[in-house]
Amino acid sequence: MPLKTAMLGEVDEVRGVARTLGVVNTVTFEESAGGVKTVGSNTDVTGIVNALCHAGAQAAPSAVILGGGGTAASAVAALKELGTGTVQVFVRDTSRTADVRSAADSLGISVEVRPLAGAARPTAEADVVISTLPPRAADGLASEIAALKTTTPGVLLDVAYDPWPSLIASVWQSGGGAVVPGLEMLLYQAVEQVKLFTRRGEDVNAAVIDVMCDAVGLARRAF
Repeated sequence: MPLKTAMLGEVDEVRGVARTLGVVNTVTFEESAGGVKTVGSNTDVTGIVNALCHAGAQAAPSAVILGGGGTAASAVAALKELGTGTVQVFVRDTSRTADVRSAADSLGISVEVRPLAGAARPTAEADVVISTLPPRAADGLASEIAALKTTTPGVLLDVAYDPWPSLIASVWQSGGGAVVPGLEMLLYQAVEQVKLFTRRGEDVNAAVIDVMCDAVGLARRAF
């Protein structure tokens, strides 16, 4: 995990969104005229997109991101793919948002960065919420959302997967919304890695997803 940025300088070529974000999580090897070259890619963004879509997220959702680090940068890119033009980003420290601001600038998407203290109502009202906060860091916000006594009809992806369910996931589900665990995001980004490793396409999906869901104890979503 700490080497996702460092890998940029260790591969021969960086492709796709990995180049835009400056974050590599997958390295593959390809034959070339000069022998074998290493290629850096990023499957985190696709993992977020697919996890959200399979949970029912619609096109161009209103969106909130909790946290402003490297995972939040991938979340910005994922929301861009879903058609979102503006994202509200709530952080614990507004001076530490370089990653998410850089991603937004590179992608041409607008971000509104605000203190986490004011996140409860905008979060509850959003179509899509992506929490990139560490385990238990969203517990205070979860309590504030519960105190609103309102529905939470959107889709929440909480990338923290231990302990699970997190407090914010439990509150969100109680409000009627769909919850996506971080483990499911990891599964879908791994499916993209399998495609890169095997050089196959969409025919990988069904069988690989079934096996992965069984392996980690996730229920397969219907889609």
